[in-house]
Amino acid sequence: MIALEVEGGVFSGGRHGRPLGIAGDIEKGNAAALLGWRVLRATGTMVRNGAALSLVEAALRGVQIVEELS
Repeated sequence: MIALEVEGGVFSGGRHGRPLGIAGDIEKGNAAALLGWRVLRATGTMVRNGAALSLVEAALRGVQIVEELS
């Protein structure tokens, strides 16, 4: 099971950049991991430029592509 968390508003002061939002994301990610989910994280930019899709595809293939995404 693979989940993709899109971190919206990271650079504009959105929910994911505020203390309560960060704490909520940590709780949600940990709960998913304890249930066996692989949680991948991406920014809106990564969604728009295709990097998030490449990340999900790599996870489905079981391939590590960290260098390609940086």
